[in-house]
Amino acid sequence: MSKWADLEEFVISISDTSREHATFFNALKSLKYRKALDPVTYNNIDKLRRFRNQIVHKPKAIDINEVESYLQLLDEVTYKLNKNR
Repeated sequence: MSKWADLEEFVISISDTSREHATFFNALKSLKYRKALDPVTYNNIDKLRRFRNQIVHKPKAIDINEVESYLQLLDEVTYKLNKNR
């Protein structure tokens, strides 16, 4: 969850979303609209967002084997965003 929080903070910081509308989802949509994220990265972030929501709202439905692949995806997305900064 800590890595996810870092990703959320980073996405919000690089978007042009105003402070009062600075939710993660608004920031993500803004970056997509401005084409500041390539479609693959956008889709991966959205996939991570949905998995995070599943962890929070339905943790018993999580297969422990999924966690490792999502952590790897999170690391890859974070690396790519930092590299393109």
